[in-house]
Amino acid sequence: MQAFLLFSVMLILLAALTATGWGASKPDRGILLGVSIPYSHMKEQAVSEILTRYRKALLMAAAGFLLLAVPILLVQKPFSLLFALLFLWVIVYMTVFDRILGRYEKQLRALKKERGWTAGAQRILSVDTEVARIKSKMPVSWLWMLPSLAISCLPLVSALFQQRSWPYLMIAVLSLLLHGMFWLCRRFSIRGRSTVYSQKTSVNRACHYLSIRLWTLNWTVQAAISSVCMTVSYFCALGGPPERFWFPILMILFMASVLLGTYFTYVQVRDRRNRLLEMEGGPVTADEDEFWKRGWYNNPYDPRVTVEKRFGIGWTINLGTIKGKLYAYGSLAFVAGLLLFLLVLFIRVDVIPFTLAVEENRVSISAGMYKEDFSLEEVRGIELIDTVPDGTRINGAATDSYLLGHFRMDGYGDSLLYVYPDSLPCLVISLPERTVFFTARNPEETVQAYEKLKNQIQ
Repeated sequence: MQAFLLFSVMLILLAALTATGWGASKPDRGILLGVSIPYSHMKEQAVSEILTRYRKALLMAAAGFLLLAVPILLVQKPFSLLFALLFLWVIVYMTVFDRILGRYEKQLRALKKERGWTAGAQRILSVDTEVARIKSKMPVSWLWMLPSLAISCLPLVSALFQQRSWPYLMIAVLSLLLHGMFWLCRRFSIRGRSTVYSQKTSVNRACHYLSIRLWTLNWTVQAAISSVCMTVSYFCALGGPPERFWFPILMILFMASVLLGTYFTYVQVRDRRNRLLEMEGGPVTADEDEFWKRGWYNNPYDPRVTVEKRFGIGWTINLGTIKGKLYAYGSLAFVAGLLLFLLVLFIRVDVIPFTLAVEENRVSISAGMYKEDFSLEEVRGIELIDTVPDGTRINGAATDSYLLGHFRMDGYGDSLLYVYPDSLPCLVISLPERTVFFTARNPEETVQAYEKLKNQIQ
């Protein structure tokens, strides 16, 4: 199962980057492969040949890395090896993708320079803020986000009043954080700086209003879907097996709605804007090619921290500003550090076995970052079981090799698991507010731990 999930992640990334790369070869606002090309020259044979070679290279890379992803299905254990393979595959694929884009972008730039094509003045063109941004009626009102905010508060209110454990509080807080994220996206959509697409102010104004309207509508709908999915998921996590069945389905539906909704909005904005511009004789594009490379924007003369991407969905960071550098490199360092931390953590869990020790009337269990310590006086009962009951993971890890972290187990409630599923029997320790499940890698060690605890309690 774990190998299939990681393979699915590879497929999603492969499809996303291939679609993004393919979209870069389609005319959008007078731009191909991140290079501004006059509309009158976009269909010339030399341009078409470069695009054909680029698409062929893109598809060949996708096919090659699809084949390289298949072997991960053959590796079942340990999980740290699977994660390392995924990490390596992602880095290499993104590097190859960047090289392909850079190679053909460079060819298109050279062709443009050789033919002497210009797409406009070499400066940033922007609409007068007071004229272009009349926002009173255009954005979807923030009041429409209040019902979803109220729904997002329900899990937190329930968790606080019923004094749920901290894993459930985390789910409740996550519901509010997601709503806050969509609120910020809505604000960002409104505050985005206007850009000139046409020589007519009315057309520029229409393009700006169109973008604001559709994006604020998207984020408002996404906030509502998020609130409903997270709230229902929270209460499903509290229920038994029939209710828990819906938990992963709701999470999949939520993620699918975010991806599909964002993509649909992007396509709608792009197509309707391009149709409007074509009716006016094509866009007026500022020739900023010198500031763009492989989809990255670096313009020290532009004070904006974020700008709309030349291809793909969303915005990119201006690396020419101090804030842009801090955001970009800080985010990169954070993600790299997080992935390395997870890799080290998974290696530790795979290499260092779960241990249970009894010293000075206290029991301590250790496994990587998860540690449990309690006195023998807290123990309400112990038993050995031959099968681990079903349950729902609250946090931690549930791989084919081990079950580690906080779970809600059928018949036991809130539980801490330190379990190797292939190394039974399992020692069950009942405590006042939780139950601990433990197995050593060697079944004989689990039995010895049970006998030792049994003698200590007596």
